[in-house]
Amino acid sequence: MIEIEVSRESAKALEEQLQALSGDKVHAAISRAAKRAATHAKTIGTKHVRKTYTIDAASIKSATSIRTVEDGAVLKIAGPRKSAGHYKAKKRKGGVFVSIKKGSGDIVPRSFAYSNTFFKRSGKSRLPIERIFGPAVPQLFGNDAIKNEITESAMKKYEERIRHEVGRLMGG
Repeated sequence: MIEIEVSRESAKALEEQLQALSGDKVHAAISRAAKRAATHAKTIGTKHVRKTYTIDAASIKSATSIRTVEDGAVLKIAGPRKSAGHYKAKKRKGGVFVSIKKGSGDIVPRSFAYSNTFFKRSGKSRLPIERIFGPAVPQLFGNDAIKNEITESAMKKYEERIRHEVGRLMGG
């Protein structure tokens, strides 16, 4: 779980401004700012995941969702492992070449492609076969560098948007 923290100075200044407003308007402003920060976090996270890994954007988009809650917003990243076809996978002479992280990759031993689906043989005989899978999207977002970037960016955007929303409510 990624939490957004606000510095004491900005929180104190916000409290003084918020005391002049009614409770419903304040909750609405906080909710709008949190939703915008979550949307920004999703965008930044997607960009950094695609910079590091070879996954397609559609897989990331289908695995992420934003839900508003009473006191903010939740960025949920969920989903199963993705097949090799969602990453950079190509049929080669010696088998299937799969690259999960950009700049790396290798041929999967005893692998083959059938109708744009990639398989590998489990034992010494022809059967059984298994599909080739890569990591799930939540695992990609679990990378420490990506998590830190998302957290910093979301905190910055939240502070920016809460100031904007409060200013808008105060008529400025």
